[in-house]
Amino acid sequence: MKKRFLLIFFGSALVAAGCSGSLLATDLGTHIEKDTVDTPVGENNIWEYGLTAGLLFSTIEGDVSVEHSYVADFHAGVFAQTDIFPPLGFRMELYYAGLGSGFITVGDSKLHFNYIVLPAMFTYRFKPAVTLGLGPYLGYLISARDQGDDYDEDITDLLQRLDVGVKIGVYFDVSPVVNLAVAFQRGFINTQSGERTSTLKQYNQCVMFTTSFNVSRWLDR
Repeated sequence: MKKRFLLIFFGSALVAAGCSGSLLATDLGTHIEKDTVDTPVGENNIWEYGLTAGLLFSTIEGDVSVEHSYVADFHAGVFAQTDIFPPLGFRMELYYAGLGSGFITVGDSKLHFNYIVLPAMFTYRFKPAVTLGLGPYLGYLISARDQGDDYDEDITDLLQRLDVGVKIGVYFDVSPVVNLAVAFQRGFINTQSGERTSTLKQYNQCVMFTTSFNVSRWLDR
């Protein structure tokens, strides 16, 4: 059910990217194109940088005795990007992400993970205002808790500190300095640690909605 939801979600997102790209190109293309001429991303290997923040919905996939549900949290951090050979580019991000999972049949119980995440993505601008990003990420677990109505347990030592996975996103330029994005992030490393790895295989997974503010362009205006 969840896999079907994600396939539908990203299929819809890619369709929306094409439609939105055409509309944004019509409404904003001239303005963005002019701004690109004045302050192009990656010209002479110039890096642009800025701030990112947004909402995410995360869960755990894999071996679960109780069906997990998505829980909402936030993420916030910084990014840097440049062109390699336009329309190809490169984007790095570094952000805090509140990941975790809920339990469909266990009331208000939930798992809460505090991660620092570092994605490194190759990008392709296939519309004047729409860019696709894809690449690996490295995550580091700061802390983890199992929380419920009458308990709050630290489970950091039961989990792997490092997480490695992939991130794919669609980025929409709504102005020269503001960008909106929707992305999917999936871990490939079992989150369980020690003896639990032989019986449980669980992986982080989340859908992210992000607003980015291009500080370097704002300072150059």
